Parts: sequence; C-alpha cells; structure tokens
Amino acid sequence: MSVLIIGADYIESIRKELQKRGIGEIYHVPGRKASEERKRKIPKKVDLILVLCDYLNHNTLKSLKKQAKKDKIPIIFSRRSLGHVIKALEQLERKGHYCSCST
Repeated sequence: MSVLIIGADYIESIRKELQKRGIGEIYHVPGRKASEERKRKIPKKVDLILVLCDYLNHNTLKSLKKQAKKDKIPIIFSRRSLGHVIKALEQLERKGHYCSCST
C-alpha cells in the first residue's frame, strides 16, 4: 500500500507510524508554495491520501482533491499531530476502506 501525505514540513513520526502499519511507500508534498505544488500530479500508485490541514496552501489542496476525486482515491483529513493521524486511520479502517497489514 502507498500513501501520499500532503501538508506539513516534518513528518518523521507520522512516517514511522505508517511504516509500522505496513505501508510500504510514503510520498510527501509539503503543500506550502502554491506556484510549485499546484502543478504536481498524484503518483499513479497511491492508494490513500492523508491531508495534514495545519500547514497547507488552499489552492494546492483544491488541485489535489480534484485529481483524487477523478482517480477515486480515498482522502482523510487530520491535524499534524500523531494522535489525530492514528485516530483518522482507525476511523478509515472501521469503514473498511483501508486495511493495515504487516509486510
């Protein structure tokens, strides 16, 4: 499984948590500079998008949400806090959209 994290600059604790949950590939888009990020495309292999709302340019989010909707990629929104990220992942797991697995 692969995840695209959008927002924030420092995501090491989140990256480690996702790796513990069996997520192999983790992409990161800081999302602060609209001029650079607006043109960015979602990688083809992404299965889930995690949006960290604390530090994010709105135009970047708008562009990436449009792409995700077109490609039918689930999106979860969270604060940058590790606790909020874990809670958001658990809610998604309960809905059956995401399966944590060890590889």
